[in-house]
Amino acid sequence: MRTKYFIPLFLIATLLFIAAEKKQKNQNQITTNDDYNYIAVNNCLMWVSNNGDGSHNPITDGSGFYWPGGEKATITAIYEDGLIWGVKFDDGGVKTNGSVYRHGLQAGKILPDGTPDDPGKEKYRVYKISKNWRSLPPGPKRDKLEKDYNEWPVEDGAPWIDVNGDGVFTRGIDQPEFVGDETLWYVSNDLDPDRTTLAFGTLPIGLEIQTTVYAFYSPENFLHNTVFKKYKIINRSNAVLKNMYFGYWADVDLGFAGDDFVGCDTLLNLGYSYNGDENDESFYGSPCPALGYVWLKTPKNILTGEELGMTAFTLFVNSTHPYPDPDPRPREWAVEYYNYLQGLTWNGAPFIDPNTGIETPFVVPGDPVAGTGWYEGEGWPGGPYLDDRRQLMSTGPISFSPGDTLELEIGIIISKGETTLKSVSALKEDVEKLRIFYDLYQPELYVPGEPQPPENYYLSQNYPNPFSKSLNGNSATTINYELPVEQFVTLKVYNILGETVA
Repeated sequence: MRTKYFIPLFLIATLLFIAAEKKQKNQNQITTNDDYNYIAVNNCLMWVSNNGDGSHNPITDGSGFYWPGGEKATITAIYEDGLIWGVKFDDGGVKTNGSVYRHGLQAGKILPDGTPDDPGKEKYRVYKISKNWRSLPPGPKRDKLEKDYNEWPVEDGAPWIDVNGDGVFTRGIDQPEFVGDETLWYVSNDLDPDRTTLAFGTLPIGLEIQTTVYAFYSPENFLHNTVFKKYKIINRSNAVLKNMYFGYWADVDLGFAGDDFVGCDTLLNLGYSYNGDENDESFYGSPCPALGYVWLKTPKNILTGEELGMTAFTLFVNSTHPYPDPDPRPREWAVEYYNYLQGLTWNGAPFIDPNTGIETPFVVPGDPVAGTGWYEGEGWPGGPYLDDRRQLMSTGPISFSPGDTLELEIGIIISKGETTLKSVSALKEDVEKLRIFYDLYQPELYVPGEPQPPENYYLSQNYPNPFSKSLNGNSATTINYELPVEQFVTLKVYNILGETVA
């Protein structure tokens, strides 16, 4: 049994081991012409790069998502994250790319002839615009925001507002589009074979990716602890990309990295991390928050027309079989990550729920708050110990034809309760609010605290559907409606037989 005198030494040794391990995974990364910038308009501070890297600090080569405090935040929440994708071709070959500890993108768009533009051009930086930039005092920060506002790269795909309605962007008249209160934008492509080979051991596909990152200053609600990432992906290749999957990979470190658990909620399209105990010293004795990644927009099922949502989720626990990080040798990374994207183990076998013995593409989908299903800790007898974790949520498969465009969007949200498990409850409640907000409003038109009256009657699809169990054990769902005038209304809920039940 450890005594209290050995705990500090153990924590220090563990931190040094984790830092050395991650530093090793990042070595040899190409950095020429890569640009980094950060968003910090609300309670979160998050770095991004036009090489695809997310939530990683280029100054410290360490964690790059901090919470709470925005610009002044110092407590780490995410070490690194990024979008990845994989394709399996008719001959059985696999191509995988994106950003994990290595990054397969370069700055710049793809030209009409199919070749990449010069990534060294100054215009292929990470742009940042903020609604309050004109009110800032003179200085480098204001100058940088003004430069990005005035040079906003509409010609490369950056969103804009057609002020005079003529359909043509006229600089000085038309304006950059503020999505949220602060917006970052950049364009990248996967046509550098040196980068794609180093990252995943495969050659380029021919994808252009336009990325918009935005957040709201909204101290009164969940939006103050949320950052949105929107990807516009264009197939500039000549190939039909069948059996294609997209995933979002993350190495979440909530304070001390060695005591985290992860889970997923299939109804909310949510993958999340939380502390496995109540004693994370990084939060100065207060409970540790929970952090989630939620799919807000995914490709549509070609048969049903409905969004695919989250189709698989897994965790990685160092070398713990069958949940190891993919083999760091590039070619193995490509195949093993593609298997994970499909909801399979590294070698292509199905995941098995240890409590039911049933095959599943979702690892740890149980509820740690209610104590039901397969979840880390007591819900996983003989499961892996508390440790540093990585996670991957994915969506697919799709068929992606030449010239096609698709959009993906995730929300990164962090919530805190009075205990570790109450943080998980708070996170799921905030994610439900986030999904309602995202479904009902055009995010770029939403002004927190100033809702606009609707012009027509509107009744939305209830969420969740089917009803889920709330924390008190009762069935619960949310039904949103809008009226052009204020008046009394009656809502009735019917069952499948047409009988009134509420």
